[in-house]
Formats: sequence, C-alpha cells, structure tokens
Amino acid sequence: MKSEIITPAPFMKIAFHCSNRQFYSVKEKVQEFSNNLIGDIYDSYVCEKCDYEGDLERLIIANCLQSKRLIDEILKFYEVEENLPDGMNLHLSIF
Repeated sequence: MKSEIITPAPFMKIAFHCSNRQFYSVKEKVQEFSNNLIGDIYDSYVCEKCDYEGDLERLIIANCLQSKRLIDEILKFYEVEENLPDGMNLHLSIF
C-alpha cells in the first residue's frame, strides 16, 4: 500500500496494488466505518469509478464537514500519517 498527494488537481491517493476483487474488501471496510460514523456513504460523499468492464477500481471520498470523521478513520486504519488538507478529496485505488 502506498499513499501520496497528487497535483496539480490536488487529492490524496491511497493505492492498494491489488486485484479488483480484493479491492471490494476495501469498499466493505469503508462502508463499515461509514455506517458506524455518518450513515450511508452514498449520500453524495463517496463516488465509485469502475473500469471499462464495470469492475470497481477507485473510491473517491469528498472532503467535507460531513465526511471528515470518516476520512480520519480511514487514514488511521490504513496507518497513513499524513493529514488530508482542506479542499483535497481522498482517493482509494487499486493502482
């Protein structure tokens, strides 16, 4: 797993370097955190990006007041020591 801040359109990416199938376990963990902290993640805080075959390859979590606790919990769980600056979204990706 690797984390980095991408520019010029700034966002933080955590790359898992795993298969699409294994990436669904990341999605399940994000859903679990969300259910415990803020409720349904698909209330416009999380967006899924799929490849041309429809396989999940990226989760984009909007960095806003409502999702702040969720993002902090994800970063803590995956042991990312960087803080997500204001205005940057969090991307969880297979690459």
